[in-house]
Amino acid sequence: MFHARARRPSRRIDDGAPPSVQSAEQYHRMMFFQLLDNILESINSRLHQKNIQFYIEAEEFILSSANKPLESPEDRAAFVRRIAAVCDHFGSDLDPRSLTLQLQMLYDLMDGKSASSLSDITAALVTLGPAKRLYSELSKLITLLLVIPATSATAERTFSCVRRLKTYLRSTISQPRLNHLLFLQTHQDLTDNLDVKAVARDFVAVNDYRRNVFGSF
Repeated sequence: MFHARARRPSRRIDDGAPPSVQSAEQYHRMMFFQLLDNILESINSRLHQKNIQFYIEAEEFILSSANKPLESPEDRAAFVRRIAAVCDHFGSDLDPRSLTLQLQMLYDLMDGKSASSLSDITAALVTLGPAKRLYSELSKLITLLLVIPATSATAERTFSCVRRLKTYLRSTISQPRLNHLLFLQTHQDLTDNLDVKAVARDFVAVNDYRRNVFGSF
């Protein structure tokens, strides 16, 4: 008697899942834990990016300089290493000697007040008024940290300019024309100040055919 050979499901279909699911509850539980694992993996990969780690370490370095003075040789050695790491990251944007001196003065600037974030240090610098120039390198470092791209993720909007300009009814628009329309859409303040008659005159003056069709303005 001939028996059909049992066939395993394709890997593309199986994808590492159990060969069979006994009930809907078991399937929902399996999908829930799989989704939970994907979320945790995405969070861990996002929080362990190089830029985020550098931002955290640099912020802790500034806050530690504001909250306690350098007393032990170990603290001074760690301070020198962190200064070197920060200056190596930003290159010629920072002066290491000036930044070292200003960070050492930061504890006296706070005058015993505890700094829990960079905004506390920024508020202390603002109160100095014109004397803020004494902490120019520190202000520059804080500015660089506040504008650093901590992640590579970009915002995606449902209602984008491209979708409004290049619709299903206007799908054959060429790339140069689309670029020009996007430029006008992005810089609306400049577009509103254009002289429409001057633009029309430049358009008509290109050749004789346009001058015959549109006349003069």
